[in-house]
Amino acid sequence: MINLYEETDEFLANAGFTWDDVEFIGSKDRIYSCTVEEFKLLANHEYDAGYGAQQVASDLIINLKNGDHIYRYEYDGSERWTRYINYPPNPNPRKINKLIGGVWDTVESLQAMYEKEINNG
Repeated sequence: MINLYEETDEFLANAGFTWDDVEFIGSKDRIYSCTVEEFKLLANHEYDAGYGAQQVASDLIINLKNGDHIYRYEYDGSERWTRYINYPPNPNPRKINKLIGGVWDTVESLQAMYEKEINNG
């Protein structure tokens, strides 16, 4: 059993944030929300984070003031928080020419593969 508030508090701290960094807590569609203080009360409950059925609302998100957000991740009922890092836009992005081609490749490695194919072919 795990306490949702304690899990969230620890997750924020491990990511280098505090509750003061929280901008929004609620549903992904932003129809429902609560304050940080309300969340602390509502989340101060134990739940089974292990395999089985997900118990915490699957669309629960916490938006941070820097644009990042944390959301619930579930695999086979094992659930936890995960973080989406809001990368600032690149003013001069390079063109993607290839998305499929190897195993466990990155966009960058696939573009290098594409360049090699063009230059050798």
